Amino acid sequence: MINKNEVAKFLSNVINEGIGLSPLNGIQRIEYLERLHEFINNEGAFNSYLEDNRIVIETFIHDPILAVDLENESIFFIPISDSDWLDPLLTVLRFVRIAEIEETYKEELTKKEIEEANKQFDWI
Repeated sequence: MINKNEVAKFLSNVINEGIGLSPLNGIQRIEYLERLHEFINNEGAFNSYLEDNRIVIETFIHDPILAVDLENESIFFIPISDSDWLDPLLTVLRFVRIAEIEETYKEELTKKEIEEANKQFDWI
């Protein structure tokens, strides 16, 4: 079991230091932000809008709660309200994990396809 101090330290680190991502070029960064934006809006708990390299997450009555910046190889979180930012933060963390799993699966699938293609020429 994780104790409350570890959870508090983890959340503090996420807010203060951000989360490292795999390297993204300019186009990949925009695509990542667009996918995150779509994910947040489809989850149904919050609204979001894109603003440069930032997503602003807000309530349904358009009160901003949390800004999410994507810079270089990191994602940063900026709480805008004093409260209510934890739920959107967890939504973004869920997206980050899902995106990581999808990328890993895509890479494994590509490797498997290459291996299969190479096997077709083993007889040569």
